[in-house]
Amino acid sequence: MPRTGEGMATSLAMAEAHLYFADLDECARQPTVQCVLGESERRRSQAMTEPLQRARFITARTLLREQLARYTSCAAEILHFEILPHGKPQLSPALPRLSFNVSHAGPVWLLGVSSEETLGVDIERKRPLSNMLRLAQRVFSDAEQAELIAIKDHAEQEQAFLRGWTRKEAALKALGTGFSLPARRVHVGLAEGGCFRCSLDSTETLYVYSGITEESFFWSVAAPSPLKSLKAFRLTCHDYDSHA
Repeated sequence: MPRTGEGMATSLAMAEAHLYFADLDECARQPTVQCVLGESERRRSQAMTEPLQRARFITARTLLREQLARYTSCAAEILHFEILPHGKPQLSPALPRLSFNVSHAGPVWLLGVSSEETLGVDIERKRPLSNMLRLAQRVFSDAEQAELIAIKDHAEQEQAFLRGWTRKEAALKALGTGFSLPARRVHVGLAEGGCFRCSLDSTETLYVYSGITEESFFWSVAAPSPLKSLKAFRLTCHDYDSHA
């Protein structure tokens, strides 16, 4: 895993990606987090009847806009997003080129930003998995299922499953298909390690980087070519004091 520091960056080198981790519940409690949502985001938040869900949504979208604003040198409230056919958001082509992707697991939020043409990220909390083998049959390739079954220790098996799951979802998001593409067609492997070369039907190649946070959240990021640099940052409410 790349070293995680506090703070933010505002620029990217070629073949570089930045990861931002945040606790949505912590940030939502702070008055320094402002709502800079667009009209469609406001409508979505107003339709949410569950207070915790609504607070997390508003905070996540605010963090996303504030962070992308730093890279594009645009005001957060004027950023415009387009939705691709399978639901993946991207910045309007009129804005400076920047790829991003978001994932969350409960209150933990992950943003990936890159100079690459596309990017996918996923994060999952370490937890007991009662239906692990059944899920593996649906989404893992035959080789990945064999790799999982060969692990005899149940705790290690669960960790291998989460590594594979986050890698696979990050890869599918980088491809722009999500699970509309049969996940079994993307082979990512389950072994521990920082960088893996994964393939789609042994043809299209992606590079997947994965790790685990100090709080036991598994994360993965996928890109179409090798990343020369991968930096991680932990966002806190204090990073937004200047926007109060």
